[in-house]
Amino acid sequence: MMGMTWGFGPSRTSNFLTDKPFDDTDLEAIGERVKHMNIIAHAHGYFYHLKGLAIRIDDPLGAQKFYEIAIEKFEDALNTDPNNKEILLSMALTHMLAIEDIYANLSNAVFSPTDQRVVKAEEYCLRAIYAEPKYDSFSLFRYAQFLEKCGRLEAAEDYYLMALEADPNNAGCLHCYGQFLSDRGEHDLAEEFFKRASANTVGLKQWPQWYH
Repeated sequence: MMGMTWGFGPSRTSNFLTDKPFDDTDLEAIGERVKHMNIIAHAHGYFYHLKGLAIRIDDPLGAQKFYEIAIEKFEDALNTDPNNKEILLSMALTHMLAIEDIYANLSNAVFSPTDQRVVKAEEYCLRAIYAEPKYDSFSLFRYAQFLEKCGRLEAAEDYYLMALEADPNNAGCLHCYGQFLSDRGEHDLAEEFFKRASANTVGLKQWPQWYH
């Protein structure tokens, strides 16, 4: 996504965090067929997702605005391809980031099941899990993280283990499940998962964008 600006000529910037790193006029030379693919809406959404992520500490309100725009773009992409796993995951992750930032300043950081933003995040997590190919490790892993943030710890552990069954080399999941065990006081067992996460970088090397 971040490389989209590189082929548009010397007048365009390759810095994805500028105000206008690309716009729809940049697509004219690509051709009509590509311009109307949902990849464009997804790329716009991912850009605003990254903009929000980049400023979430210094400007949390600004980050929320970028998340809202990202969600709108992802919705546009899903209108033409409602079962696209990658877009569903992007939508779920953006919702989760937005909720995390809102809850960060609250004394009780556990996501409320009555919060409609939480309901939406779970909806997209589940849709991603059931989209083909079903039950992939990354979708299961992200849903496990979501369940943990909701305080649904028994279900979270089930999904961490399902994710690791689907891909024992999921370094991000290995680390997060280790932290899950450590928080529960099972430090010796947690250390085993931390070691496996450190030693196993297969997932990290193949899909580095998913482990940020």
